[in-house]
Amino acid sequence: MAKRIIALNGSGRKNGNSAAILDSFLEGVRSAEGVFEIERVDVFDLDYKGCRGCHGCELKDRKVRGCVQKDGASELLAHMRQADGIVFSAPVFFWELPAQLRALLERYIYPGALDHHQEIAALYNMFQPEEVSKQSFTPHAATISWLTKAFLRRVTFTELIINQTRTWDKEQAKLFANYSEASADAFEKIHERRWPEDLSQARAAGAALQSASQESKPM
Repeated sequence: MAKRIIALNGSGRKNGNSAAILDSFLEGVRSAEGVFEIERVDVFDLDYKGCRGCHGCELKDRKVRGCVQKDGASELLAHMRQADGIVFSAPVFFWELPAQLRALLERYIYPGALDHHQEIAALYNMFQPEEVSKQSFTPHAATISWLTKAFLRRVTFTELIINQTRTWDKEQAKLFANYSEASADAFEKIHERRWPEDLSQARAAGAALQSASQESKPM
């Protein structure tokens, strides 16, 4: 039986860094042994709200666990709970996930324990260098991982943090008030040097995807 993977692009840019990292990860998944059924979703295409704290997902007479709200995320959330694996790729805004993706994950995680093992991969990317992300972002990433494991319980959680991604090219940089031509040139050189390796890391993470079972090892 095919292992079902839900792949979430958590960026508002359909062809940006997060999408490229996600697609490289999926290339790795497809290269691995086994048969995978992949559903790829751009979350910014969906119309939905965040968790209301209504506790409807906790009622004893609920036959199926999950968020009780009915909106543009309902079908996706149901698919996520049935999946063998979930991967989300997102830029880091203000040391956090974009609000849209955060809202979706809160509605996914809050209903609680899964009835099967699931592998979850988080692919983060940001403009900041590694030393800054370790100090300011890594604690947030650890919190996301802890909440996921605490609520869903039967999960293997892994993450990849890619630093110093370029958010614009040299021509676009000329349009912005905060960046000089010199800084644009500097970041262009960093991008040219690091980006192929970054995508290679994402492919390797996807290729390491293991069978979603109680005995599975981390990606």
